[in-house]
Amino acid sequence: MRYLASTFSPSMLTPGADLTATVKEINLKQLKSELAHSDYISAVGHEVTAERLSSLGIQVTYNRVNLLLKEGDVVYSAIPNLRYNEPREFTKDEVVSAMFRYFIIYISKNN
Repeated sequence: MRYLASTFSPSMLTPGADLTATVKEINLKQLKSELAHSDYISAVGHEVTAERLSSLGIQVTYNRVNLLLKEGDVVYSAIPNLRYNEPREFTKDEVVSAMFRYFIIYISKNN
């Protein structure tokens, strides 16, 4: 499966599956190109972030799901550069003004 997410964490890997996540940073143009040629499921679980990515020309729907990745999965990740001392949900103004970093994460079986 292919997913579009606004985060990535090793805890998304299937426990005990002996998987490797290979991360490649890309730019917005590359992300749009990848998504234009792929069927993917949105896993963007923050409504404001989904709206912001849509305004950048990426087809995104708000979809709060827990990802459990397996061998062969690919995650396209658009991560806002926002960090605060206390855990909380980001405001619309914070997300709209944030710069994003974009990644492709390939999930494979360890050799």
